[in-house]
Amino acid sequence: MKKMYLRNAALALGLVAFAGTANADWSDVTCLYLKNTSFMPGWCGSGVSGFGAGLAEAWDTPFEIYQVIPDAPAGKYTLTANAFYRYGSIEESKAGMVNGANHNTYLFIGSAKTPVEGLFDKDGRSLYPNSMDEAAAEFAKGEFVNTVEIDHKGGDLKFGIANPVDKLDQWAIFDDFKLVVPNVKIEVENGGFVKAISNDKRDNEIWEHTAVDGQYRTIQMNEGNGGGKGCFRLTNASARNLGQYVTLPAGTYRLGMQSFFRHGHGNNEGWWVACKSDAVETEVVTGYDNHKSGNEDALNLPVIYVSEGLGAENYKPLDADEIKEVTDAGKLYKEVPVKCLYDETLDKYPDNVPSTSPTPAGERNWNDSGFEQQAAALFIANPDLYRNYLEFTLDTEKSVWVGFKKDVNAPAFWWWAFRNLTLERQVNGGSGVADIVVDENAPVEYYNLQGVRVANPEKGIYIVKQGSKVTKQVIK
Repeated sequence: MKKMYLRNAALALGLVAFAGTANADWSDVTCLYLKNTSFMPGWCGSGVSGFGAGLAEAWDTPFEIYQVIPDAPAGKYTLTANAFYRYGSIEESKAGMVNGANHNTYLFIGSAKTPVEGLFDKDGRSLYPNSMDEAAAEFAKGEFVNTVEIDHKGGDLKFGIANPVDKLDQWAIFDDFKLVVPNVKIEVENGGFVKAISNDKRDNEIWEHTAVDGQYRTIQMNEGNGGGKGCFRLTNASARNLGQYVTLPAGTYRLGMQSFFRHGHGNNEGWWVACKSDAVETEVVTGYDNHKSGNEDALNLPVIYVSEGLGAENYKPLDADEIKEVTDAGKLYKEVPVKCLYDETLDKYPDNVPSTSPTPAGERNWNDSGFEQQAAALFIANPDLYRNYLEFTLDTEKSVWVGFKKDVNAPAFWWWAFRNLTLERQVNGGSGVADIVVDENAPVEYYNLQGVRVANPEKGIYIVKQGSKVTKQVIK
């Protein structure tokens, strides 16, 4: 993240003209223009397994969810949340979390982080929760309060909760995120997890899901081998297309996503998993073989894309003829393929089969495409690894589709893991919003850090516009 967020908010309000690209830098404007990039309102990242009783949980999976305060003023910030972590089963946690060991989930703010309290860290509790309802009851009593602080020097401030470790049956549950700088409480959007995507996993108001074959297919979010899987997946043959229609000011942008695909079976030598069947041992051509031999079909590659709408309805172009119609009209269409899993050299790749058969105790069984838990652990621990970018320039303000897709119904055993869709804007270096012209008679307008106008600001941090002057103020 770059120290340019206050400028981003001002840009969103039309207060500062876009600067040229000499000595350019990228600033994250995801929260200004995109919504539900984690498929959970208010939060970026991925990995939450479910909601209930007004809180959220991540089970059997690595995860990271976060928010960013744009260009936060210097000061001492304190983040609190009700949360606990269980290392595995009840018995395993009691034995394995002694003296601070295996406390893998942590609360963080900026570079500061603190391990989340273990479920059995304190003796003599009236209840050790084993469900969301029981956790909610303990949180309501003020139990399991976690705190992390940072002496912030100014600039972007990222905060949230994360666990980069892939572990069977681990469980984290959390609620009521609060962020305070002295005498000011900053609103954490959906910090109490009262808003969630419906159980059918179709975020109809934000994402449009119709694919090239006319089918309306959503991503897999919480399916498969237990847990929330840590990242999202598109698997096997079906075509997919998730797009979001956004209006952006003139400028140069890059759409990003941490993601890879695998063309074909897993990479363990001599092993593969039949679709919706048990693991079998056989001689097969693996996804690794396909990539190294150059046998991947370009038609099967997933892409991230940006496109102007098509026709008066501004629906997203789906097939080759519609894309040609857009480009022939002089409108914008760009796409870039997602990286292959084997574009990077790793000691061990995320896979889809056990190391031996039958599956040893403590190992995952099988998945007919891939283990998202392994992919999520890799992504979260290495945030720049498998990062895909699509760069595009808008000469004027335009409404465009941004999204990701796969256009063909092939091949079987194909696997696409992804997380953390972002949008960044290119800007010159600088220290933030500068005073331009002061009009002392102009009305004063207040905006929150997401660029939304606030009629009656209470305690918090606000962008304040008076005439052409833009400043940042802390209201106590």
